[in-house]
Amino acid sequence: DRDNDNDGVPDAVDLAPLVKGATYAETGALNLTLKNLEAGKPTFVEFQLRPENPEQLWYSFNVLDWPQDEDGQMRDIDNVTFADYAAQQGRTAGLQEANGDMKLIPMLEIRMLAKDANLPPATTRTVMDANGE
Repeated sequence: DRDNDNDGVPDAVDLAPLVKGATYAETGALNLTLKNLEAGKPTFVEFQLRPENPEQLWYSFNVLDWPQDEDGQMRDIDNVTFADYAAQQGRTAGLQEANGDMKLIPMLEIRMLAKDANLPPATTRTVMDANGE
């Protein structure tokens, strides 16, 4: 069985291949509590997300063409694609870059109350890789 928990994520890439997680929404948000953290030590939390509609998985990093538009919030006034921009930068365009001028980038929005966030000041920044180094 390539998907032991029947969550639609193949076991080879599933962070929890034996557990199917819940579906969360605005009205039923995920509540995450971390305990036994060490002061001065970064904490890493890894999320694995999947849209409710598996057809939307192909949207990620797909390049689409925005039509000529000079009036809206999204505009295309130069009729240039990502492939054109790659050529200007002296690099070879990726396979999809000739498809258009808009790339769909998946993002995760995390909202928390400031009083509960316990975040370091904005001036404090630690850059680490996934191994904590």
